[in-house]
Amino acid sequence: MAGDPETLRRLRRVEDSFVYEPVIVGSFEDAVLATVFNYNLQAVVISDGFGFHSQYNVPALREILLKQVQLGEGPRAATRDLGTTLAQAIRRWRPEMDVYLMTDRDVASLSGSDEAAPIRRVFYGVEEPMEIHLAILDASRTATIRLL
Repeated sequence: MAGDPETLRRLRRVEDSFVYEPVIVGSFEDAVLATVFNYNLQAVVISDGFGFHSQYNVPALREILLKQVQLGEGPRAATRDLGTTLAQAIRRWRPEMDVYLMTDRDVASLSGSDEAAPIRRVFYGVEEPMEIHLAILDASRTATIRLL
């Protein structure tokens, strides 16, 4: 869910072990659809600060998703960062995927928390895109990644 596709393409180098193509989505619902139905996805980079609802109205999907994902109750649930919730959902549905999180939250306390357990690496929001690119490539040494 992170980044500009053109920025990620410019990071490609001759020595990279493979080429990946980013798939960018803007909401929790769209990210769930992408990860559940696109078997080519092998890694996910989540940027905190996105909304829950898709721009597309699919009430049946929304009802199923709300039963599967524990968002809590009340006004706080609608405004919370969904990054770690999405990471947990992806781990449950696609455990083979590498999940990365870009956030402005306190990375040190988040990294050791239970909510961040499914996340392979947490990036502070101002880190260089090259760090994310290299982390994805590094994961290719332990798993086959075809697309992001």
